[in-house]
Amino acid sequence: MTEDVARPASQPTPWQLYGGLDERPVRFDFDGPFEGRIIRWRARLWPRGEWTAPWPCPADCRQFMRIGPERDGSRDIELVLDLDRIDPRSLMMAIIMVRKYRRLREGVICFHGRENAPNRSGNVSPKIA
Repeated sequence: MTEDVARPASQPTPWQLYGGLDERPVRFDFDGPFEGRIIRWRARLWPRGEWTAPWPCPADCRQFMRIGPERDGSRDIELVLDLDRIDPRSLMMAIIMVRKYRRLREGVICFHGRENAPNRSGNVSPKIA
């Protein structure tokens, strides 16, 4: 599955899904910004309830992303999000979230899930682990 909508040349290239949305993790690639330039993200997405590895964040953080080192213009990113299931909409929201997140950096970024209230600006502040 890839993006099938027309887009201006200035926007990132389409994404590519590997396998199905029912596989764990859901694996996909997409282009997006990192430290002022466009890279290829090699992504793995998990719903929070299906994550079985040790939790890398404080207990009050329900989501995280883990960004690996750059290799040949791309980076691994693991996303564990407070989702009940992964469907086309939640996959696109994950891509948009990474593309719009301003403080991406290598390592683990912990943040609150849907049950936490936003701060005064309307955003939930991430916690850096």
